Amino acid sequence: MGKKKTDGDEPRNDGRVFREAEIVAETRDAGDGKTETIVRATVSSETPYPRTMWDEENKAWVRGHEVLGHAKGEIDESRMKDGLVIQDTHWGDQIGIIRKPELKDGKLGGVIEFGCGERAQEIARDAAAGIRRNMSVGYIVREYKKVGKAEDGLPIFRVTKWTPYEASFVNVPADTNIGVGRVAEFPDEANAGQNQRAVDEPTPTTTTRKEKEMDAKTIAALMAQAERAHMKTADVTAMIEAGKTEAEIRSEIAERACAYADELAKKTAQPTPQKKTAIFDGGDERKIVKEYNLLNVIRALAKDGSPDVGFEREISDQIAKAQHKDARGFYIPEAVLVRAITGKTNVTGEIVGNGAATVETSLLASQYIDELVGTTVLGAAGVQTVGGLVGDIAIPKGTAVTAGWIAEKDNAPTTTPTFSQVPGTPHTAAANAILSRRLVIQSSLAVQNLVARLILEAIGRAVEAAAFDGTGTNNQPTGLSATTGVGAVTMTAGAPTKANLVDFWEKVYTANAAGANMKYIGSPAVKALLCKTLDYFGINASGAKATANVVGGIGADYLCTREGKVEGFDFLMSALCNSKKLYFGNWAEILMCFWSGIDMIVDPYTFSAKGAWQVTAFQDCDVVVRHPAAFAIGTALA
Repeated sequence: MGKKKTDGDEPRNDGRVFREAEIVAETRDAGDGKTETIVRATVSSETPYPRTMWDEENKAWVRGHEVLGHAKGEIDESRMKDGLVIQDTHWGDQIGIIRKPELKDGKLGGVIEFGCGERAQEIARDAAAGIRRNMSVGYIVREYKKVGKAEDGLPIFRVTKWTPYEASFVNVPADTNIGVGRVAEFPDEANAGQNQRAVDEPTPTTTTRKEKEMDAKTIAALMAQAERAHMKTADVTAMIEAGKTEAEIRSEIAERACAYADELAKKTAQPTPQKKTAIFDGGDERKIVKEYNLLNVIRALAKDGSPDVGFEREISDQIAKAQHKDARGFYIPEAVLVRAITGKTNVTGEIVGNGAATVETSLLASQYIDELVGTTVLGAAGVQTVGGLVGDIAIPKGTAVTAGWIAEKDNAPTTTPTFSQVPGTPHTAAANAILSRRLVIQSSLAVQNLVARLILEAIGRAVEAAAFDGTGTNNQPTGLSATTGVGAVTMTAGAPTKANLVDFWEKVYTANAAGANMKYIGSPAVKALLCKTLDYFGINASGAKATANVVGGIGADYLCTREGKVEGFDFLMSALCNSKKLYFGNWAEILMCFWSGIDMIVDPYTFSAKGAWQVTAFQDCDVVVRHPAAFAIGTALA
């Protein structure tokens, strides 16, 4: 069982953000002339909420208004399919549930059913009596977009995919104008305009001494937020001593964060050298590998006990700053996964062999990238990789310069080459690994490496599938199948011929796009078909031409030979490409781009009955096809 969090513990952070929720006590008919009091919560609405958010258009953190979308498909209901959990605090115990959350009139909510425990019944009585009047909802933002500007000139960001996690009773909400008995603070139309102020500004008439005298948990949370904003914790202490409320301090920290982001943007706007600057230097990476505890991170995300992950959280925050993107859970540095690739452990848990050499000298992100792609058939095919990226990229592309024959006094022929750029934009691949809880609670470094490798291989499979057949829509990269300019070979599905296979390499060579990494790739089913199909009828035992592809015909051969060759080129199998298609090309013309860090979250609930946790890893990557004419695709199977 997980250790119950106390007020003195450091606040945890699993990627959730919070906003106030409304609760009201209602009376309903209980039958037989009796009535009962129920507590109803509205946990979310499309009311704008002030936040500091990343503006992709301007490449900067800005102050804006967050609007949670409540249209169909915008709410991820996976965490509340069996009901929305109600807790006594955000990191406390469950004391109830909204069994059937309802989405109505742009609001999400329902009736709270309280548990039978003493704590749950105490809160139920207080809420029904109007004593407990404040609630807050915790949720994770998955995707959002800028949709316009508010009257105050700040941008509006609509969250188009978000996951509600839980709703909790809190002492002081972000906005003290919301809660039981405060839903209609200004009921008459004459005062309605007063409700249009920024949501996180305190209401002077409701600022109490209790709000100013913050508990240790609130102070620790403010200190952590200040550190992430590159603000001195001494400044927070000064504001608390000056009597500022929590909402006022958070607003000040947000303003400092915006100012820091603006300053950082001015610095990064200057021309930078082509060589990538690492997020961590060699000394940092050696320390990370020696001290990083991946299993503690997983346990912390699963809320299984209270492991100390301050060191790991600091590393995650540093990656987030470099990426200009908050982690859903934790960013896992590439160096930790490099250890899983190269490290071996002895009986004492020390890294030995290649892993030890890596720790003592240098850790190269390229090792992680090479292994990630190496887990796929694309690594053997010869695709190129680039890792450690930050922000969008543009790959230069140019036409060739031609030569010609001239007389002795003639001028050389002039050909003006054209240049363009092939863009690369981070797309997030998500992969799941189901791990036994008993495995994760081990402390062995060998187990850490095993878990890291499982995550690595899961991401590798997702990346390979996208490289072949990513649609370019629904957040996917544009894979080879969806890239304009790739050659198309017409085949009779289920009956490939030698002429069909010739068409593949003919198209590539005709486009002057051939190279050293020319290979066929297809599914096991496609290879089996080629291995069973004769390239011509052959000669039967009597010396006459056979009338069918009869096995054993004299001089007959199969479209795919025993050596695994098709038309003299290697044939590679992948179970992650389209099972009916045959791919051919110069695979060095595909560039796999990776952005720093693995983003990881843990779900300890879905498979809890089986004693397992679901670890979901996110990798930002993209597929860039530099020269589409270097490839051809045909449909071999119906």
